[in-house]
Amino acid sequence: MCGADQAGLALRVPSHETYQLAANWGHANEVSKPGDEWPLSSSQAAATAIRTGKVVDLPDLADTDAYRNGDPVAVLLVDGEGIRSRLAVPLIRDGEAIGAIALSRREVRPFSPTEIALIENFAKHAVIAIDNTRQFTETNDALARQTATANILSVINKNPGDTQPVFDSIATSSKELCGASF
Repeated sequence: MCGADQAGLALRVPSHETYQLAANWGHANEVSKPGDEWPLSSSQAAATAIRTGKVVDLPDLADTDAYRNGDPVAVLLVDGEGIRSRLAVPLIRDGEAIGAIALSRREVRPFSPTEIALIENFAKHAVIAIDNTRQFTETNDALARQTATANILSVINKNPGDTQPVFDSIATSSKELCGASF
């Protein structure tokens, strides 16, 4: 609908002053791959959108201070990947940006107000989906902890006075909760 050649989802890393590329779609991305972290202090559109909580619309990336001043990422985006127009829309939860959706075009073709509004609306839905996923994961984790505790209590009940089965159950439950190999 927006005619973007590339899109990325960046999420703020709460424990750091960084953001992480969570997902990428479109043409080859030489700048980063999912899992890479970038400083929020960078001049990149996603970082600025997350820092400020505002839409960052760059009609021509080659006509920015970052590119003119030789910022290595801006130069790689323009010269290496051919990106010209860039848009970053923050993902806002409770008045704070938790990430951004970034879209790129390989031609100088600014995003229209209608396209920006569409992505802003989509960003609101994305925040709900991210929150639902987080809550589902937290619920599953809590259930797994409760199940492990119940299993240990059951072993204690079945083997009063015999500590070895209890220790074995604790070790097994710990391994499963942490996803460890042993």
